[in-house]
Amino acid sequence: MTREDLIATVARITELRSQIANLASLQKELKRLEALIDSVPGVVSGPAPARNRQSVSIAEKIGQFLETRAHMEWSAEELAHQIDAKLPTVRASLSKLRKAGRIIDTRRGHVQAKNAADITEGDTRLAA
Repeated sequence: MTREDLIATVARITELRSQIANLASLQKELKRLEALIDSVPGVVSGPAPARNRQSVSIAEKIGQFLETRAHMEWSAEELAHQIDAKLPTVRASLSKLRKAGRIIDTRRGHVQAKNAADITEGDTRLAA
């Protein structure tokens, strides 16, 4: 390898590292903006072309996780850790699940799946 080749290779490596750093920044911004759109009620953002259509939404993952552990309480932080998701996304998803009547607040900052055993006559927590 000549000196010129070495210099060109080092320059290319530097350029690639810069592009990779920019890509990571763009990916974080994309996730933040997607979470923002997902948190707006009534807004349908449409299918994202880069996403796998067979993947399950964070809200659905949380719902399934809670339903398999129906009698346990979980905080948003614990859920984020358990399903490997970002905390703001988990909080937005919990809001959606609450509105859908799939979870209940058991105490401040903790939720639990709402199942048939939780539903009693005269229960005011049910969403129509």
